[in-house]
Amino acid sequence: MADCACDPCEEAAASSLVDSPAHFVRRRPEEHGKEKISSSPCEKPHTWRWRLAWGLLIGSLPVELLLKYTAWRFRRQLLLLDIPALSLRLEWTYSENHRSALGFLQAASVELRRGIYAACALLTLAASVWVAKPGRCSAPTRFGAACYVVGGFGNLIDRALISCVVDYVMFTAVFEHWRIYFNLSDLILNLGFGVLFYQLWTSGADATHQE
Repeated sequence: MADCACDPCEEAAASSLVDSPAHFVRRRPEEHGKEKISSSPCEKPHTWRWRLAWGLLIGSLPVELLLKYTAWRFRRQLLLLDIPALSLRLEWTYSENHRSALGFLQAASVELRRGIYAACALLTLAASVWVAKPGRCSAPTRFGAACYVVGGFGNLIDRALISCVVDYVMFTAVFEHWRIYFNLSDLILNLGFGVLFYQLWTSGADATHQE
């Protein structure tokens, strides 16, 4: 008969597993906490795409401030794209947008408007800190809200400094009198609106599908 070379400790561990109730299952240390992490619907792993998107969004603010300062400092026009067949033209230019709050602040003094813009900038900064904290909501929703924060902050800075928004891109197409003046902050605001609208649309569709 062959000798048994079993370890007494292993036999004791095996016997404890047999004698234990069926619903008590021994788990490895690395398995603990998996259910806790996956149970939260707001916590999703950040892929490299999301990290790239966040990096571009944060880096767009200093780029926007530099572009606005360049347009304000030199105030020149430069043709970027011209397609005569479509009456399409894209230009680098300088334009001041003094309208704000749908024109309700036009009667206010310059000092009052600057104070309001500075207060809005502080509120936007506080909102950016709130958005940056993980676990608030899903990653796309936080990114869309952050687009509003960055875009709004980009326009509030020059409103607080020179009481207007600096637009440095002009676009026209089809009709010569139909022109749009905008900047990078406006595009970021539109991106944030698109992301949040898409999240609202998909969440509503999922709720309807579950019903």
